[in-house]
Amino acid sequence: MNRIICAANKLPNGVLLVGARHWDPIMRKQFRAMGGAEGTNTHGEVVQGFIDQRGNFYTRQQALKLCIKNAQIKAGKYSDTELFSEDLY
Repeated sequence: MNRIICAANKLPNGVLLVGARHWDPIMRKQFRAMGGAEGTNTHGEVVQGFIDQRGNFYTRQQALKLCIKNAQIKAGKYSDTELFSEDLY
């Protein structure tokens, strides 16, 4: 059974940045290490989602479906249509 384990941002080139939350300090550090500049306008270019324990990427919508199926959602979901980190912990 696949389980969502952390937040991920999928860059236009397919590279995944991972962290506890989207654009947290760990994710930002990965972005800078790849040559990304702080303040770079990536809105609309980066797909926010999550990864499972096997490194498979899921969009926020796909991740919500998987987490509901696996009973990973804590009480009181943040959204009915997509997963947010706050839904998990």
